[in-house]
Amino acid sequence: MNSIHIKVKTGDLIEGTVDSLGINGEGVLKHEGQVIFIPGVLPGEKVKVKVTKVAQKFAEAVLEQTLSKSPHRVKVECEVYSECGGCQLQHLHYKEQLKEKRNLVIQAFRHYKTIYQPEKYIKETRGMDHPWSYRNKAQFPVEDRHGKVVTGLYNTGSHKLTEIKRCPIHKDEINHTINKISRIIGQLKVPIFHRDRKGIRSIIARASFATGNIQVVLVSSVETFAQRDLLIERITQEIPKVASIHLNIKKDTSPLIWGDKTVCLRGEEFIEEKLGDITYQLSPRAFFQLNPLQTEVLYSEVEKAARLTGQETVIDAYSGVGTIALWLARKAKMVYGIESIEEAIVDAKRNADVNHIKNTEFQVGAAEVVIPTLIDKGVKPDVVVLDPPRSGVHEQLIDALLEIRPTRIVYVSCNPSALAKQLRIFIKKGYKLKYVQPIDMFPQTAHVECVVLMSRVD
Repeated sequence: MNSIHIKVKTGDLIEGTVDSLGINGEGVLKHEGQVIFIPGVLPGEKVKVKVTKVAQKFAEAVLEQTLSKSPHRVKVECEVYSECGGCQLQHLHYKEQLKEKRNLVIQAFRHYKTIYQPEKYIKETRGMDHPWSYRNKAQFPVEDRHGKVVTGLYNTGSHKLTEIKRCPIHKDEINHTINKISRIIGQLKVPIFHRDRKGIRSIIARASFATGNIQVVLVSSVETFAQRDLLIERITQEIPKVASIHLNIKKDTSPLIWGDKTVCLRGEEFIEEKLGDITYQLSPRAFFQLNPLQTEVLYSEVEKAARLTGQETVIDAYSGVGTIALWLARKAKMVYGIESIEEAIVDAKRNADVNHIKNTEFQVGAAEVVIPTLIDKGVKPDVVVLDPPRSGVHEQLIDALLEIRPTRIVYVSCNPSALAKQLRIFIKKGYKLKYVQPIDMFPQTAHVECVVLMSRVD
């Protein structure tokens, strides 16, 4: 096998034409057989770049000069786009974003040699009519910057906080709520965490598209702090849409946002959201898709791929709070949801009760362990839905599925590389790839979701 030798050196100036986009939204320039990644450039642009890092199989560079621009380059909406790093593709026209996301999936399939001519199986990306103001949740760290309360996001790969007053992909109510709470914290001189100083660490806000209500979580290093009660009172009075306020206590210094303990200080324990005609009650730590409007598109595609007639037994192997399981239960005979996080299963069972759905059963545990026990009890799944984390499906679960051989497997993936790699295993072991449907769950970013249908070959 031919090895790749990177010949460029740090500091080299190189001219060339950008070939494609990489998995993180960076431009890919191929120079004398070498791959160079450059953030902020677009396919077709002729550029001059300066090499900043040389690795074993690739190099990284920064843009020095754009010699010719792409006709698809557009003005960005965000004031801190270049510093924030939360979005990667705002500078690309949205229709072209959809094309490039399909190309990312095709490239992954080609790299892993998943199937011959993958473009025949990979459909056009399903996007949004209005690809802005779609995120229903924000988690912003808080910083005391010379007496000014600042909220925002840390720059990619650093501990520098970029102040964000308005994020164009967040629902407007989210921006308003966090800005208002920041001002109240500053006016009351509520203590803000910093090294040895105890106090507020982060503000988390989730907005319901269904009801308009807002759930607020204040993350603090201590349960009691100066002006706490007055802070809660003013948030309630000055932001009427806030239906509940929670306090999460995080005492350790890990980079994780959440601590172990959460208490409700004001209002309801849950916030309600709807997908289709199903109502979900969400506790502060409950995982829920960040783009409810596009989630309905995603789940409709899952339902389409499952091809349910009302007679099928379905296993949802990574069920979370039961969103997919409850969506499919309307057209299935029985749905079994499996999730390793106990709190999520509690939420799933409650959501089933709220919606009077009786044909679901939720179990705590790893799917690769629980599924064999279900089979031993006589459960014979016709359809298995997989919606794993970015790392993909656990190897033992793949082995278990190849053993029980359900008629259809619907694989929902947020990582084209992991998807392409694992589909190759299923195809080699007796499953036929029917199609791949890319879905744009996060416009303006490089992320792409896929719904895949595989059918058993008898």
